[in-house]
Amino acid sequence: MKNIFKTKLFASLVLLGAMFFTSCELLEEAKPKRILSVSGDFNFGVTNSRAYKTIQITNTGDEKLTIKNIQLPQKFSTNTKNPFTILPQKTTTIYVYFYAAEAGLYEGEMVIESDKTSGNNVFRLIAKVNETPVVPNPVDGEKFTKLMNAVRTKGCNCGGQYYPPVQALKWNVKLANAAQLAMNSGTNPTTALVDQLQAQGHDYEYRNSCMMSAKDEEEFVTNYLPFNCKAFMVADVTDLGCGRVGNEWLVCKTK
Repeated sequence: MKNIFKTKLFASLVLLGAMFFTSCELLEEAKPKRILSVSGDFNFGVTNSRAYKTIQITNTGDEKLTIKNIQLPQKFSTNTKNPFTILPQKTTTIYVYFYAAEAGLYEGEMVIESDKTSGNNVFRLIAKVNETPVVPNPVDGEKFTKLMNAVRTKGCNCGGQYYPPVQALKWNVKLANAAQLAMNSGTNPTTALVDQLQAQGHDYEYRNSCMMSAKDEEEFVTNYLPFNCKAFMVADVTDLGCGRVGNEWLVCKTK
């Protein structure tokens, strides 16, 4: 009799246990789910200076997901405004931009902060910037910059007006590349220059350019100064680049 009682008691306990765990599972299944799913290419590849990728953020759960913040490593950015919400079974596409002026390997973690109940939120971004290739250019950049700065840093009298000293310029390889490619294009060099600057991802503010005829660097400065004093002595430009075909020169200054 005792054995029968023990057997029935054991069976009851097993049944109660099964019912308890089943209830727990049902309760767990009933909880709202906000599942973060992220897809896209996180390798920005090799670039001269800039690149971008599209990243898809999906909520595969059954309740709206709130993205609180997107942390990005240095040199990576996004124009997505935080916070934002994603409805169940919906996807939001964001743009992640990369820009670096210096050659090297850039990598770090993108962290998506949210109220997710599950899903991976850390992703590694990587990009590589190559050394800027030098386009064959007949202009002696070092010499040309030195001649320009000799006038800029001392000030000058031109057309009856005195222009005080201004900061020295530095030779910019990207500007020189763009100017030389514009001269080589066979089209209007000043128009082609703007296209080249955009194509190369030049991050400086474009100021002005000029076309002149001269046989060498010294003659260019001598010919340029009397007719372009105001442009020559602009104070807020910092970078200089130049291209040349024959005796025709294209000079660009930016900041």
